[in-house]
Amino acid sequence: MGPVESEMLAYVQRCLAEGRLSIPGKEIIDAVVPRDHPDWRHRPSYRHGLDRLHRRHALNAVVAPDGTRHYFIGAYPSAELRASLGL
Repeated sequence: MGPVESEMLAYVQRCLAEGRLSIPGKEIIDAVVPRDHPDWRHRPSYRHGLDRLHRRHALNAVVAPDGTRHYFIGAYPSAELRASLGL
């Protein structure tokens, strides 16, 4: 796992520890891309980092009815998460 993926996973873990059920992908990207280098979001490590974490089963994802992809840790989305996203 590279440094960008580690930052992404750490951000998700912090948010979940604060009591959130899931985190939208865009929010994760916005949190880990350096503010002084917004163009870095187009680098492969940022563009594909969440997909890599998902393929490696470090994160799981569910797509909300509005089309946003929400990430969480665990095998299946909880009933609370499904209800909060309207699934």
